Amino acid sequence: MYRIIFSGGDRLDRIARLVEYFADYADYHVVALLPEDAQALDDDFTHVTHI
Repeated sequence: MYRIIFSGGDRLDRIARLVEYFADYADYHVVALLPEDAQALDDDFTHVTHI
């Protein structure tokens, strides 16, 4: 089990870096984010706004 610890930076930056970290290890992943948190992600990620 890996523990990822971020120091400094704001919350949105930490969330974006965490999502990008897991993107390196899985072809697909699902992350539920608040709209303001999702804005911190690159446009390379597919955003589903509702199901």
